[in-house]
Amino acid sequence: MFIILSIVIKKTDIVFRTLQRTDFAQVREISKDIWEGDDYVPHVFQKWIKDTDAANFGIFLPKKSDSEEEPELIAFGRVKFYSDTIAWMEGGRVKSAYQKKGVGIILTEYAIQIALEHGCNLIQYATYSDNDGSIALAQRFGFIQKDYLVFLEAAISEINFVKIPENFTYSKIPVQNIYDFMVNHLEDSPENINVGFSFFPNRPEFFQKLGSHYLWLGSKHTIVRIELPITTENHEGPEEEGIWCTIYGKSVEGFNILGDFIQKYSQLEKKAIMKVVLFVPKKIAKFFLLNGFHYDLHQENKETGEKEGLRETGVLLFEKKVE
Repeated sequence: MFIILSIVIKKTDIVFRTLQRTDFAQVREISKDIWEGDDYVPHVFQKWIKDTDAANFGIFLPKKSDSEEEPELIAFGRVKFYSDTIAWMEGGRVKSAYQKKGVGIILTEYAIQIALEHGCNLIQYATYSDNDGSIALAQRFGFIQKDYLVFLEAAISEINFVKIPENFTYSKIPVQNIYDFMVNHLEDSPENINVGFSFFPNRPEFFQKLGSHYLWLGSKHTIVRIELPITTENHEGPEEEGIWCTIYGKSVEGFNILGDFIQKYSQLEKKAIMKVVLFVPKKIAKFFLLNGFHYDLHQENKETGEKEGLRETGVLLFEKKVE
């Protein structure tokens, strides 16, 4: 029994089982209250349950009477197995009526148990830096923060693109060469690779498996990951007419690659990119802030509750190693 408030959900009150296609309506019902109804899970649910390298599970309250059509789904989650020893937790959701009643703790504990039973000795997950509940769960279960990337965004009309120097060059990096490119070209090759609100370990074998549906562009000291709406598969991603980008390396080189790509893409595809979302290390975020990008969340006045300005947020990577 996990006590959060005076009213709690006990393990003896619930049933765990694998999610099925027929659970979609209840999954969608929970998701409608997540991120103001903009949750990505309903869009990828059917792909998730077909994935043989993952465990998709739900927490149900048993039927109270025969008149009820089905048990009530009050929470769900997913454990993706990157390998035999590495697990990625994602998609954890608790129905709004059951939040702050210990369900999130039970959900996380069960996900960790699944990973351990699979033989994993490294468990990772990412969360938004403003998600206090998710961060508290990380602390409770012994996860440590491994990375943080700043979240920035801008409409194309806001970005101060400049003419790219004639001697500036970059190229598409084949997925099988990305690991070596990072080791040989970046001053600080990251330990984990950001792909929006997810990460995967920076190892050669994972790029083909987890990074092949992105476009990777590299220059002398920089690599840029481009994600288009059509490349989003099993996770959240850009909306129509938008792109998501992760930049590692030099800010100016990344900015030049981004600007040139947007121009050429619009010319070749006859389709304009209208919005850019960036995930960048904190040490290079200032450059992009000075060139039209901005934070996405408003600071609120604690006394009046009014919005006063934008403030920094980002994506956090947590991990737990098991001996």
